[in-house]
Amino acid sequence: MNIPANWTEGDVDLGNGVMHYYRAGVAGAPAIVLAHGFSDTGLCWQPTAQALAADYDLVMPDARGHGRSARLIQGRHYDLTDDLIRVIQALGLSRPIVFGHSMGAFVASLLAARRPDLASALVLIDPPWFTLRSDASYPMRIDDSNMATWVRTLPGKTQQQLMEECRREHPTWPEVIVERWCEGKKLLDQNVIDTTLIPESNIRATVEAIHCPVLLLTADPELGGIVTPEVAQEVAQVNPQIQTVRIREAGHHLNFTQPGAYLRAVEQFLSAL
Repeated sequence: MNIPANWTEGDVDLGNGVMHYYRAGVAGAPAIVLAHGFSDTGLCWQPTAQALAADYDLVMPDARGHGRSARLIQGRHYDLTDDLIRVIQALGLSRPIVFGHSMGAFVASLLAARRPDLASALVLIDPPWFTLRSDASYPMRIDDSNMATWVRTLPGKTQQQLMEECRREHPTWPEVIVERWCEGKKLLDQNVIDTTLIPESNIRATVEAIHCPVLLLTADPELGGIVTPEVAQEVAQVNPQIQTVRIREAGHHLNFTQPGAYLRAVEQFLSAL
């Protein structure tokens, strides 16, 4: 996996494996840590990092079982939030802003809820907040038959086949995203199917426990966006620290589909911190 010439990469020892990360931007500048979605890698943040590199120190880890990070032991329980906390501490990052997409957005929200001393702000891209019902939880375990079936098909496809499929399904995505997204699928640990990555966590309690400024980016539900306008409205009532921007004409991967609108919303939020 080639990286831009001015980027670096390294590993953090988690004690039970390593977490690989990529780094871009300005050393000593305010830090941003970016947590990717399921089956992606840190390099899927490349367009975001390149857009913000002049003003920030950007760290893009590969989650456990993804990219170049530690492989999984089938049936074992892991905690991606604890992994991310260890990366922040090991790299000596002082109250970074934490971005997250999908699975990574839930990880980022848990980090802020558990450790309010660590993150100064969050940017959450369509987290799996399906509902704020008091009994609703989010267990990150790929036991859904459709998802598990899809994961099992990945080793049998070449990178080129995956890229061709991606271009057909997402014709507006930039080519760099098509390449990075498909690289991630080839590097995904198959043991992810039978492994817990995030302990069962109450969604409403997590939202209530966040005490830093948050930008919540949502999409169109009819195009695959998870956070509905109704849930977004309830989130704002439960936690006034959370401001919502809806990116129109985009689904769950709104940062790939509408990069201009996405970056405008992000830059406006960052400038106000």
